[in-house]
Parts: sequence; structure tokens; C-alpha cells
Amino acid sequence: MYNRKNYVVTSKKISISVRLATAIILFLYTLRMLDIRNELYILHDEFAYWAIAAKYAGLNWSGMMKDSGYYSMGYSLLLVPLYHLGVGAALMYKIAIVLNAVFVTISYFISCFVAKKLFQDFSDIEITVSCGLLSLYPYITTQANYAWPEIFLYFLFWVAIFLLCRFAESTKLRWGFLALIESIWMFYVHQRTIGVMIACVLTIFFIFVLPQFLTILIFHCSQILVHLTIP
Repeated sequence: MYNRKNYVVTSKKISISVRLATAIILFLYTLRMLDIRNELYILHDEFAYWAIAAKYAGLNWSGMMKDSGYYSMGYSLLLVPLYHLGVGAALMYKIAIVLNAVFVTISYFISCFVAKKLFQDFSDIEITVSCGLLSLYPYITTQANYAWPEIFLYFLFWVAIFLLCRFAESTKLRWGFLALIESIWMFYVHQRTIGVMIACVLTIFFIFVLPQFLTILIFHCSQILVHLTIP
């Protein structure tokens, strides 16, 4: 005899299993080139972020940075602890690549949460598969092999959407405040995200002032953030 409760429980277990399997596959695929990633590949950009981190770690790289342009420090702060591990440069670089894989994987789970909020008619399996395919976008999987802020920015983008969704649900100021702080941090990672910061501020304002349009605003602002963040 058909038992709806058992069906729902089984479906939920399958969905969780598929989501976890997708996350593991995504994590491992992101690390597919880890064995050959031993050094900086994009000399001007990658070097600049690592040099800023070296400065905050107490090292003097000023002689090598005199011809470099200005770079924000938001991502470099993540690299500072690597200089205190006492390991070689190659291993430091690999750890940064593993961090990218972690950011991509966490972003996948956040995207599933956001998709469930925005597209409530979609099943868990549909959301799991769709978000998994989104996470395999070639730009993401390619940039994950370089130790610079692109993947960290991708992660911060999804964190921003998550915080905005929570603010839209509860309208509690702490979520709006966290979203604002997070968008400012994103700006300090890379100044081209000033558009994202402005979009977050406008979204917070409209959610607070016009709560009856929450769903429409969150949806359209998320689309704006996507176009502003992903080249």
C-alpha cells in the first residue's frame, strides 16, 4: 500500500545522497590539476596578491613590488597564515588551490539553499542537479586552478545572496547588516565589485522599505548580481 510518509522520507534521503555525491565530485574535479600546480602562473596578478600577503606576514618584498599596480588586500589576508606554516612555496600554493575547492563546494551548497528559496516549485533533485551543473561552469573550474581572488569572489557572491535571502525572510536587521558588511568586504577583495556592493545596498533598502515585494526584488537583484559578478 502506498505510504506517502515513507515516500517523502526516501525521496529526501535520495536527494541528500545525490547532493553530497555531487559536492564530493565537484570538490575532487576542482582539484584535478593539483599535482602540477606548484608555482605562480599569472605573474603580475597572482604575484601581487601573494606579495601583499608577504608584507602582512612581516616579509619585505618591496623591491619586487615597485613596478606592480595597486591591488586590494581582501584576498591577501587569507594567504597570510600560509607564510607562518613553515612549508615550501609549492605546498603553500597547493593549499591555496585546496581553499579554492572548498570555496567552490561551499558555494554549491549555498546555491542549493538559494535556489530552493527562489524556485519553490522545483524538486530537490532538480535543484541539486541544476546547481551542480552551474558549479561546473568552465570559468569557475578554470579559475579554481589559480591562487588569486576569482573563486573567493564567487564564494562571497553566494554568501551575499544567502544573507539577502535570510534578510528577506525575517527582515531582522542583523541579516541586512551582515549582508552590508559582506558586500564591503567583497569590495576590498576586488574593487570591480563596487556594482555588487551598490546592488546589495539597494536590495537591503527595498526589502526594508517595501516588504510586500520581497520575492520579486530578491529574484531580480540576484540576477543583477550574477551579471555584475561573472564576466
